[in-house]
Amino acid sequence: MLFRSVQTADGGFVIAGKTTTNTNGQADMILIKTDANGNMRWAKSYGLQAWEESESLTISHDGNYLICGATTSSGAGSYDILLWKCDTAGNYMWGKTYGGSKSDASYYVREKTDGSIVVAGYTNSWGYGHAQQYPLPVMLGDDSTNIFLMKTDSMGDVIWAQSYGDKKQDEAFNFSQTVDGGYIIPGFSNSYTYSTDSLQMLLIRTDSMGISGCHEQRVNPIVTTAVYTPQILPFTQSRGMDISNVNVTTLPWNIPDDDACLYIGISSPDATIESSLTVFPNPAKGSFTIESSDRKSTRLNSSHRT
Repeated sequence: MLFRSVQTADGGFVIAGKTTTNTNGQADMILIKTDANGNMRWAKSYGLQAWEESESLTISHDGNYLICGATTSSGAGSYDILLWKCDTAGNYMWGKTYGGSKSDASYYVREKTDGSIVVAGYTNSWGYGHAQQYPLPVMLGDDSTNIFLMKTDSMGDVIWAQSYGDKKQDEAFNFSQTVDGGYIIPGFSNSYTYSTDSLQMLLIRTDSMGISGCHEQRVNPIVTTAVYTPQILPFTQSRGMDISNVNVTTLPWNIPDDDACLYIGISSPDATIESSLTVFPNPAKGSFTIESSDRKSTRLNSSHRT
């Protein structure tokens, strides 16, 4: 199964994905290199004793390949984010995993002009709205994920990592950098559709440090080393496909939009304290005021966590 491809300097392509052919475990990562006409030059797999898959790749400034994905063979949890690098012949250069006690995975990787690396995906180990922040009777299953964005240096050492979302499922498959150095992260969420179980599109805007201002948490993933020995795959190639015309119907769609930051309320389990405090406005966007029964007021930003 192939997920991503990029064009190389020679006009050919390098393709990343996963394979169950000739694997070391359940599944291995795969890289295929072709020429400009799609003729396969080589195909290699990379794996350890369990599961690895490549979800995205990019060509680094030195001409080599950066790949991200997920692994269960090494790391801190059931699934860990995987970031690794190989040369143009598919030879391993370095690799690292990032994660916690639960499932974490990455879907997109890009290198910045300064050589740093940015990875997007999801985390089930950390995040706003997860069990660490809600020791209430809220049962969080394996689908309780937060969007994850991480910046590393050129060798994969973490500079910062951030999670975004709430109590349910929030994931990102991509990001773009803005002219001011920040990030636009498109994804999906069902954390803000409390009346239904449907998914909504979610768009997050951050500054250059990954700060969006709402429903987020700085995280510190556990980092381990992952070393892979490439295996040559006995692949053959064939040509030919059927071409069919597809009739597409276009319909107008008026999409309502909501500010996800407004889905944060403030409450207290202590009835005495609750009766003596007034919070307004609630929900709040930008700032809010806490006023006690003696009329003393404190004004805070809505991004504060209490």
